[in-house]
Amino acid sequence: MQFGTSALGRGNGAHSGERASGRAALGGVFAALAVGVMGIVWAPGASARHPEHLHCAVHAHEHETERLVLRGCESNVVLAPGQVGANTFLFNHAWEIGLKLDLSDLALVDEQSGLGGVRTRYQQMLLGLPVYESNISVNQSNSGAVQALYSNYSALTGDTATPTVTQAQAEGVAIAAAGIQSTRLPTTAELVFYPLADGTATLAWKLVVFSDAPLGDFLTLVGATSGKLLSQENRIAFDTGSGLVYSPNPMQTSGDLGLSDNVDNTSAALDNGRVAVTLLGLDPGVGTLKGEYVDLVSLAGGLAVADANEVSRIYNYDRSDDRFEQVTIYHSIDSIQRYFHSLGFDDDTGAINGIRDFPTLAQAHWNTADQSFYSTGDNAVHFGDGGVDDGEDADIVAHEYGHAVQHDQNSCWGGGEMGAMGEGFGDYLAASFYNDDGNAAYQSANAACVGEWDSTSYSSSSPPCLRRVDGTKTYPPGGLTGGVHADGEIWSAALWNLRTAAGGTATDQMVLESHFNVPCNATMNDAANEVIQADANLNGGIHEAAIRQAFCDRGILNGAECIPPSGLSLVYAISPNPAVAGQLATYTLTASNSSAATLTGIILSATVPTGSTYVAASASDLGVESAGTVTWPAVNIAMGVQVERTFNVLVDPGGGTSILFSDDMESGTAAWVASHGTGTADWSLSTANPHKLTEQTPPRSAKAASCVGGSADIYGCENVDLHTYLPMASIGGGAGSDGWGWTDPLTGFEYVIMGRSTGTSFVDITIPSAPVYVGNLPTQTVNSDWRDVKVYGNYAFIVSEATGHGMQVFDLTQLRSVPSPPATFTTTVHYPGFSNAHNLWINESSGFAYAVGTSTCSGGLHMIDISNPLTPTGVGCFSSDGYTHDVECVTYAGPNVALSGQELCFASNEDTVTVVDVTNKAAPVQISRSTYAGSGYTHQGALTPDHRYFLVDDELDEQNFGHNTKTYVWDMLDPASPVLVGSHLSAITAIDHNQYIVGDLVYQANYQGGLRILKIEDLATADLCEVGYFDVYPSSDGPQFNGAWNVFPFFPSGVVAINAIEGLAIVQPQLTGVTCPPGPPAAEHSWFASDPAVLSDQYLAMANPVAITAGTELQFWHNHITEATYDGGVAEYSSNGGVSWTDLGSLITQTIYSGPISSSFSNPIAGRQAYEGTSGGYVQT
Repeated sequence: MQFGTSALGRGNGAHSGERASGRAALGGVFAALAVGVMGIVWAPGASARHPEHLHCAVHAHEHETERLVLRGCESNVVLAPGQVGANTFLFNHAWEIGLKLDLSDLALVDEQSGLGGVRTRYQQMLLGLPVYESNISVNQSNSGAVQALYSNYSALTGDTATPTVTQAQAEGVAIAAAGIQSTRLPTTAELVFYPLADGTATLAWKLVVFSDAPLGDFLTLVGATSGKLLSQENRIAFDTGSGLVYSPNPMQTSGDLGLSDNVDNTSAALDNGRVAVTLLGLDPGVGTLKGEYVDLVSLAGGLAVADANEVSRIYNYDRSDDRFEQVTIYHSIDSIQRYFHSLGFDDDTGAINGIRDFPTLAQAHWNTADQSFYSTGDNAVHFGDGGVDDGEDADIVAHEYGHAVQHDQNSCWGGGEMGAMGEGFGDYLAASFYNDDGNAAYQSANAACVGEWDSTSYSSSSPPCLRRVDGTKTYPPGGLTGGVHADGEIWSAALWNLRTAAGGTATDQMVLESHFNVPCNATMNDAANEVIQADANLNGGIHEAAIRQAFCDRGILNGAECIPPSGLSLVYAISPNPAVAGQLATYTLTASNSSAATLTGIILSATVPTGSTYVAASASDLGVESAGTVTWPAVNIAMGVQVERTFNVLVDPGGGTSILFSDDMESGTAAWVASHGTGTADWSLSTANPHKLTEQTPPRSAKAASCVGGSADIYGCENVDLHTYLPMASIGGGAGSDGWGWTDPLTGFEYVIMGRSTGTSFVDITIPSAPVYVGNLPTQTVNSDWRDVKVYGNYAFIVSEATGHGMQVFDLTQLRSVPSPPATFTTTVHYPGFSNAHNLWINESSGFAYAVGTSTCSGGLHMIDISNPLTPTGVGCFSSDGYTHDVECVTYAGPNVALSGQELCFASNEDTVTVVDVTNKAAPVQISRSTYAGSGYTHQGALTPDHRYFLVDDELDEQNFGHNTKTYVWDMLDPASPVLVGSHLSAITAIDHNQYIVGDLVYQANYQGGLRILKIEDLATADLCEVGYFDVYPSSDGPQFNGAWNVFPFFPSGVVAINAIEGLAIVQPQLTGVTCPPGPPAAEHSWFASDPAVLSDQYLAMANPVAITAGTELQFWHNHITEATYDGGVAEYSSNGGVSWTDLGSLITQTIYSGPISSSFSNPIAGRQAYEGTSGGYVQT
């Protein structure tokens, strides 16, 4: 096969399959595999973004902003929704997206779930500091599909991370530039890198000055070495029991346009405009207006006005009483929040997707100006008393709460077009929520009027309106030019028009859902596309035509974006894929109706594929096959509905004789000849990425099954039986992560503690074939895919990467008596000594816990005394070696007598194994720090019971270097001088993640490889062998982030829990009498052609000619990842001993060439059809 790659491509190159075999055909033929590479050198400054390799439905590189936008992206692997899946996608496509291949300069910002999907956001870092407004957002469906990616990332260089301008000096520059006379909150400041147009970045102070006069939140960038003002922008969100309130205001309630403020005095007409309401969720035991979703008493500052305080819980005031505004504000915010819950946005049940599901701080009388605002500084809403008191008009309350809502849903909601959309949404929220309130006749003509009561003091229109949401403004061709309020009317009008077409509830839900997924610095076009995606996720796309119409009418969408969907879409699928000769395959035809009406009389049909035979009577739903076409009776498809039709075929075995020749890769290089034309690169025999024919089988629920013939139910196994497999949905939902176990010392019951993205599950496995989901402890703050748990005595200690999470302490004895499981538990004790942590280890013999990867101690060891679990106390830090990813701390009892009784920590520190003496918590001492060749990411390790050896798993070496799962063996005879004695190589390529040692057995959690059990033979020579396994991810054993996260092999019963991302497996190893097999493990190889950055032409040919007869086949498997149209490979044959070669393209019957090779850059196979671009994994030809 001849294969071509170019400097531009930098793909992974090409693998020829695990086995290339064929049946005799065309006598006296050499079959050849050759590779030709096009050489083209690009200047270093050229764009490195090539999303065509990603197979995305939309890919746009916005040259004005250098932003990359992708939509509808395919993935060759199944992605978990959230951080793990987003990380996998970015890692697999880092080059095409323009990122560092190891993603080392990306830091997780947050993960935010909506009803139909999840958004994961990353911050670009440079020299350890964030790059200003350089973010990547990955939006996924709940099934993990990547629906959109927004990237402001760019390759940057910075010269220093040390400022010469102090924070105080920078604050002085900011205050002077804004003309600030006084402040209301302390200034926040951080060092960032500010990107410049020449590809460099300058160190800057990023400050937010919370000014009182003039009022503003002034976001300011000041050069940290020059002291120059780089930018400044006011980011404040400006705008103007039982109780009696305005809902929303007396003018809308009565329809009386003659009402006036009258210097805050009341009147009979204004009193009659009040509405009696029930105030829900008030805190017990107090009389103030502080409750489940609103807090009007705790915010410091504002005017000296008495709070409403009624022990009777009856708050009947008139508008001349300053307490009246508090009641109206409380009722407005509380009612809107409860409406959000009714739409499904709720932290209390199911996935954590609530919107501001906590008490919002509010001040009813902040100042005497006619100006209300929301500020991120105190995360509160503030109302002014100028003119009509703003707190009297619930439209104004709703508007300001809208700003708070958006900032809660999306942490980077800010200025620019996002600011305009914020104002537009606030107006829309007020108009939509109060649409059905008030005088019906008045509302029929004026529902689009916002803030009519407040605006009586300054509006001359009739009725007076702060603004209207039914305007006719359109998005200008050159971009927005007005102020945020004026431009916001474009956005609010689009939402209002959509509400008219799709209904209030549906529109509100879609708009709120879309907020989770808009990127930083979003345009109105971005946000409109996310509303379309929200409709697809929530409603199957039934409102797509109406959405496009609403946004196109306002000029927000343009051109092809305005073409309404046809309504009927058809998708074909085959299983297994690919199907091979002799297999039974199922074809599925899915028809979807995304129009706004029922499609009637739809007749579906499908052609039986060439090379297959229809299986009689296999068509579903009364389908009939005739002359190679399957036809089904007519069907009506309602809007938003999908229908499926299936039929089966038998893939033809093909012609030929029974003569088989084989050039097996396992026989080494003797059967093949590698050579080259242009360039110096050659094919090489590789153990990386050999072909394995697998079918995509997702994990699913399974009952007890013995391991027989290599499987238990759908799960591959050896010497390990299955008790049960529980999908995540059955034990609390979310994505699975780390876990541990607890055996109740009183009852002997055994429990699995399962970390999840949304909380922690407790599962009683005392009867392992009939486990009981006892309950859930929700996350302390927000969701995170990283959650770790360990046990000390009868308490679980739980940490997470979630911001502000700290450490949860949970009393496990509560599990003994849960009357109606599953229960929702609460944290017993919370330790706030750090914000987030990656992992945790507990030395049970000393009573100390060691949190690592925290927001403290430079990510090193954060030491906590937990001898009394109810009063955890921070006692020390070790930060000298930077970030620690995982650690095992023990009271040392190893061969070095001088260290006996000392408390030592064996840390996996990303690229080193580091040993620390922590006996003195106030002064820990680093004993040793050891690097090793081939490190990708030093992830975790386990000590042998005698403390002599430390076995290490490296999380990224399989992906980075292409070898199989590797376990590194360190001799700790002297912890001050560890020696790497060797490594154990598995037979598969899965990523190793966590491992533990019990006796002479090593229990490993190896992601797609599942549980792998190694028997220790002689660690002095790194001699281990695999004696058992249980594969929890049947589709693949490759180096991807699915499957087993952790295992717990310490239950007295011998049961092992496998914590997988997709679910929980309870298994029983059967290892009595099992010994290591003799001889080396079977090798797996492929031939590999690299992708050099120069012109290259690589050939691979079979060394021995074969005699073949007419009518037989050559078959081979291959995998290529190259630059589409520029790099590619061809298959050729020779019948004259290699003197000349003929292209096989015209004879290919399965997996034909994918496209032509460009003639523009002197490629050796220019102009020819070839295998180019990406094959999506191994394919058969």
